[in-house]
Amino acid sequence: MAMPASELSPEEQDLLRAAAERGDVFARFRLGKGLLDRGNREEAKRWLVPLAEADHREAVRALAWSASRLARTDSAYEAEAEHWLRREARVSQDHDVLVAMAVEMRGWASGRAAEAEQLVAGLAQEGSARAAGQLAFWDEDRDPAAAVQWYRLAMELGDKSAWSFLGECLSAQGRYAEAEAVYRPYADAGNSFARRKLQEVVRAQGESGTAPEPEQSELELRVGGLPDAVATAVITAAVLPFLQAVATQAAGDAYAKSRALINRILHREGSDDADPCQGPALHLVHDPQTGTRLELRGGELSDEALHMLTLADLDALSAPDRQGRTVTVYWDREVGLWRRRVQ
Repeated sequence: MAMPASELSPEEQDLLRAAAERGDVFARFRLGKGLLDRGNREEAKRWLVPLAEADHREAVRALAWSASRLARTDSAYEAEAEHWLRREARVSQDHDVLVAMAVEMRGWASGRAAEAEQLVAGLAQEGSARAAGQLAFWDEDRDPAAAVQWYRLAMELGDKSAWSFLGECLSAQGRYAEAEAVYRPYADAGNSFARRKLQEVVRAQGESGTAPEPEQSELELRVGGLPDAVATAVITAAVLPFLQAVATQAAGDAYAKSRALINRILHREGSDDADPCQGPALHLVHDPQTGTRLELRGGELSDEALHMLTLADLDALSAPDRQGRTVTVYWDREVGLWRRRVQ
């Protein structure tokens, strides 16, 4: 039986261990990551910790993520998880990693929601669009008016997907005129999701004939019926908004909604024509407008992949190729990064 792509065979382990003993950095990381994935944490740390202490970014991330996952059920791992997550923020020079850490903290065994929100509020005040959007997400149910203000701040700070969530938040409060003002510029620019939502708020106000007709998409036919909260960009059949929607959900609630969204596409849960084949399966979501494809492999997207999606430069990843070649966005599980491939 073939081994899963992420699992090292005994022969591979022997080769990597020999190279690691000679000081090969890649071998040390690959061996440590493979052992970590298999649950051999103590042996994995023998190889990964020295790399992480030397600011090897992927090693830091691997240790941070594994510790955080354990901290969800055992508070003894919380200090270790926080140490490596803060180290990742420093090594990557990206304070948005601290927002991701705050999301994780809320799910840790000891329950640190207040501390997490205080951390994110401080980051938002320092100008983090990601932090402002995160606060908005948390406030949607408990304080919708505050959520609107946070979404507006996120937009001002440069969050390119905040407008869609702001419009949804305003509509949910019956503030249709304000929602219309949010959607209309994007609808006029040709965004099919904005066109659809604009039609809805126009109808809610009893108006007619003032919203452009939305275009039905191939992707909508495949995954229609998703909750609005996770379908924000899926119905556009465009890769960038789709990634933004998944990333926002991943940042928002410990990956449950984003994983449900991915699984709906990969496995078509509840569908009569669900693929009966077992094992990894390749699925491509194609954006014909930009020539960009999103490559997903069934059973492959872990919490780590969703976490890294929240930190990725989505615009750069999914940008069309200037020469018109096909761009594929995919998760490279070997190194724990989202990458783009031009063909």
